[in-house]
Amino acid sequence: MNEGDYQLWPFVKLDNGKFSIPDFYLKNIYDSILKDGKLDQVFYDEPPMSFDGFLQYMKSPLNHVVFVINKEKNEFVFVAWLNGRQRTFAYSHFTSIGNKTYRTFIGKMVLKYWNEIIDIQIVGITPETYTAANKVAAKIGYKALGTVPKICFMRKENKFVGGVISYFERGGT
Repeated sequence: MNEGDYQLWPFVKLDNGKFSIPDFYLKNIYDSILKDGKLDQVFYDEPPMSFDGFLQYMKSPLNHVVFVINKEKNEFVFVAWLNGRQRTFAYSHFTSIGNKTYRTFIGKMVLKYWNEIIDIQIVGITPETYTAANKVAAKIGYKALGTVPKICFMRKENKFVGGVISYFERGGT
């Protein structure tokens, strides 16, 4: 598989009030993320999220969501979004969808897309215990600045852990 086998699919509200990805597909995405145990990882500080909660979250105008599909297999493999937008930056979030579907160039595709459509810095706060996610972030171009002690509340474990603060510099792919 190479980059040409994948395509970005921005999740936006259309003029007719519907969204660019029907709820049926979002249900399949939710089920996959839930089954793989990633829902609690991505939303580590939130109460358990139902499908309705996930749908509401994805459709919030405060989230700017993009999916990546494998064109050959016709399946969703990645979701990323920006939120918490401030004047000069926004927070980024991401997760793979499905088993062993992630490739480094997928994350780079998303960052390139964001780099082209927004004029702000992209910031991530990742629990220090999520070593794999922090490694992925570094591989796709995020620069880690350091760890803030006890900034991430891990709801499932009912404890606070340090958060690795990283950023993707606009213009730096």
